[in-house]
Amino acid sequence: TATTRLKAWSDKIELLDKFKVGEIVDIIGRVGEFQDEIYITPDNIIPVTPNYWLYRELELSKRIKELMERGLSFEYKDKIESYIPQEAPVPHQAEETYEAVTEEVNISEVEEALQETEIEELMEEVSEEALTGEVKEEKGDMSFYDDVDEEEIKESVYELVKTDPKISKSEISNVLSIDELDVELAIKDLVDEGRIKSKEDGFEISE
Repeated sequence: TATTRLKAWSDKIELLDKFKVGEIVDIIGRVGEFQDEIYITPDNIIPVTPNYWLYRELELSKRIKELMERGLSFEYKDKIESYIPQEAPVPHQAEETYEAVTEEVNISEVEEALQETEIEELMEEVSEEALTGEVKEEKGDMSFYDDVDEEEIKESVYELVKTDPKISKSEISNVLSIDELDVELAIKDLVDEGRIKSKEDGFEISE
């Protein structure tokens, strides 16, 4: 087994306050290193349901199999010569640390175990309808939009932000009936494209 730590300082600690031990989450963050330890600093933490997590794992397993069939290698190297460590975090800041234990997987074993028919059967069992039903019970009209074009989601988010620059990400999620992760990714794309700027009290339109 291996351990990856999630570390938060100052204002980032409040991202962890709303979660309980044992909850499943998606984490968008940055990789850092301090005293030979590699860790993740979160930018956003999004709760997910067990069914959604399983569905995502199956999608990734299927994708790995497809890439390996095309000759892509998943062998890991102990040392990366070109890696430049980030600067050490400020030592006097309050630190709150959570540990996530992950299991090392032999990719060749995954290739042998995951047959195409088995993957398809599992993905049918954990269907999009089942995922949507579970999320609706927890979050009202929330649903997953796997088939919706990412550009369409991004433009819908942009129009809402343009109409109300102080709108929150959760409000965007509720208005468009999409997962908060989709909202976060759309906002990241818009910021990268220079169309909006993210502020503490909302957004600023650049165009």
